[in-house]
Order: sequence, then structure tokens, then C-alpha cells
Amino acid sequence: MVIAIAVPLIGGLNMTPENNQLAWHILWEAIAIGALLFLLIVIKTWLEYRRRMYDPTLIREFQKEFDSIEEKRSEAARVCIAFLKRPMESRKWEAISKHEREKVNRF
Repeated sequence: MVIAIAVPLIGGLNMTPENNQLAWHILWEAIAIGALLFLLIVIKTWLEYRRRMYDPTLIREFQKEFDSIEEKRSEAARVCIAFLKRPMESRKWEAISKHEREKVNRF
């Protein structure tokens, strides 16, 4: 493709040794520019991956959300403890009221 673009620019179909050498220079420059652009894309992709994976602001957001559900977690823990204190024969999850089960199932 680069040759097809370079040939009309350097003299059409009248390929002389000078034109042939110029075509090869254009080809090698195009390959070098393409390799450089590919390298830049790889570096940019790697940096974006690192930014998204290890963004410290996300840690703070998730910690705030986790801390804000402390009351809900304690309600769910209370329901679980009450369930575990039942005798082994009557430990049926369906025996607990639907409202109490929803407190646990939200998580």
C-alpha cells in the first residue's frame, strides 16, 4: 500500500534507480512511523489499564459504601444468629418470616 502511494509521488511508472531508492526510503519511514504509532497505542492502553485497575479514589468510594451499610449488616447478623440459635431440628430457612429473610438476602 505504501509503495502504491509512493510510486506516483516519486515519478509515476518511470522507475529509475534514484526513484527506486526513494521508494524504499518512504517504505522504511512508513514502517518506522507505523511501529511508533503501534508502540504509542500499546503504552496508552497499558497506562489506561493501570489507571482503571488501581485508582485509589475507587477504594474510598467502596469503603464509604461499605461503612454506610453497617446498620443493615447488623440486622442481617441478628437474623442469622437467631436462626443458628434454633434447635437443629427446626432450622428451616422458610420458617423465618419473609421480612426477616429479606434483611439477609439483600446482600
